[in-house]
Amino acid sequence: MDQKETLQPFEIVNKLLQEDNTTDLNNYIESLPTSEVIYLMSKLTRKEQHKMLMMINPSEAADVIEELPEAQAADIMEEMDAESAVAIINEMTSDDRADLFGEMLEKEAEAILTEMSPEEAAEVRKMIEYDPETAGGLMLTEFIAYNESSTVKEAIEDMRANSEKYKNYQIRYIYVVSDNKQFVGVLQMQDLLLSNPNKQLSDIVIKEEVMAVNVDTSLEKLDDLFDTYNYYGFPVVDDQDYLIGVVVRNSILEAMNERTAFEHLETQGIVGGDELRTMRVSQVAETSFMVISKYCTQSDSSQRNSILSGYPEYCNSTGSFPADNIRHEWMHRKPGRGCQYA
Repeated sequence: MDQKETLQPFEIVNKLLQEDNTTDLNNYIESLPTSEVIYLMSKLTRKEQHKMLMMINPSEAADVIEELPEAQAADIMEEMDAESAVAIINEMTSDDRADLFGEMLEKEAEAILTEMSPEEAAEVRKMIEYDPETAGGLMLTEFIAYNESSTVKEAIEDMRANSEKYKNYQIRYIYVVSDNKQFVGVLQMQDLLLSNPNKQLSDIVIKEEVMAVNVDTSLEKLDDLFDTYNYYGFPVVDDQDYLIGVVVRNSILEAMNERTAFEHLETQGIVGGDELRTMRVSQVAETSFMVISKYCTQSDSSQRNSILSGYPEYCNSTGSFPADNIRHEWMHRKPGRGCQYA
């Protein structure tokens, strides 16, 4: 029998780390469900966490960081050397990068930003200025947009030339903008592929019944819009109607779930207002832990799922509960972007 079959996942990862076996470690991490990787990270020492993230390929490391609770991810990235951190952060989506930097301490965040390209650093700085519960704070800045004077042929050639870059974008729509980057409308892929190659995009763009949201649109309003319209996402514009991002349905669902979870925590024993904000984080964390553990063992599955919908990695459909993992997260959570007690 293969020795790996007799070892627990944590033991396998530890063994591969000690052996500096990069290939097998990459393959093994990729084979695990997200919940298991999160749990493994909580069992490793900080030195081992750093080593694992540097041994696996940057895109896989970025996936791990994106799935970790933001405060825990920020703690890990703050203690990595800036160059290694940048290699991982460059593979993250724009909204996850903003959430990560919003949780980090200013000094450590600045050290990493100075190692990034000027364009990407400027984008991060701009993103973290937005209220995290608005379209600006929830949007993705990875999208495809073409000038309305561009031809069908030019657009298709650009997508082929940049296929490696675009393949990781969460793309369902292609957008059209004016010469000064103002939002014009949306392109359907079939119209693009089936139109005369010499046609200008202005001839096939859909302008009617296309809705864009302002960068300051609230989470509540966005939630209402997604309830009303069966859209994958909405383009996000600034006050001058410049297209600056896209907000997608999943981001809104996650934000609403997180808010619901924190509201339940408050109603189940965590005080609110000024008293909550001045409590030591360890006090808030311990109370939060007790409440979440309670709901992970709820016999009423619909109530449990409602409470914990923002924390699917901690409680599965049968109510199983990796208690030491969630205790680690809540006890190490610190106030920051997106935290209700910040």
